[in-house]
Amino acid sequence: MSILKGTMFITHDPEVISNIPLNTYRIVTMDEFSNFGDNPAFIGGTCLLPPIEAKIAEADNNEYLYDTLYQSHLLEPYQQQFIGALISYLYTGGNIIFFLPDEAYDNTRTKFIENMWIMFGIHVGIIGAQDPNVANCYFDDRCTVIWLNMIYTSNVISGKEYLFLLPPDVPVTNNQEALVMLTDELNPYGQTINEKISTLEHFRKAVKGKIAVNLVLGSLRS
Repeated sequence: MSILKGTMFITHDPEVISNIPLNTYRIVTMDEFSNFGDNPAFIGGTCLLPPIEAKIAEADNNEYLYDTLYQSHLLEPYQQQFIGALISYLYTGGNIIFFLPDEAYDNTRTKFIENMWIMFGIHVGIIGAQDPNVANCYFDDRCTVIWLNMIYTSNVISGKEYLFLLPPDVPVTNNQEALVMLTDELNPYGQTINEKISTLEHFRKAVKGKIAVNLVLGSLRS
């Protein structure tokens, strides 16, 4: 079962956006020219568009360069923080719809969906598509560690929750930023970083064991 409980979709149709219940969705507008007012349900997301250098490569029919430049753009710190915030919202059960008009953006939509799947294991469903594999939102759980690191470093979950959700075959040293946050938050015992890491690993096992026991006891009592 995925740790992400929300959904991600995309549409080019402003009529769809106008009929969305804004109390249950956040709209990320990737259109540089749209104006939906000051409603807090709308979030500017033009940072997710390919950079101008990628668009030039597209005009030159250089798909390889386009892909390289666009993926590098999405891996830059600001874009990573933005996508991390979106993934964190999915973790809390939030629903997201991207708005990107078709005019002059056909390839961008295709490449954005492709990159979200390849880089982050999230398939952004296309509203109105006939093929269920295209229309539906779904997740690749092999990317759980990527999501967890982005969620934790976005300060959405505690270090204890991070350690509990981290797959058992993945060391706590898998992400340097998360490791620094863990040692600061949990202050593990140890004179050296290796001793601190060992303490974190022992603590992780204890957390998983304690929560598992509580879940069993809770089910027995109910």
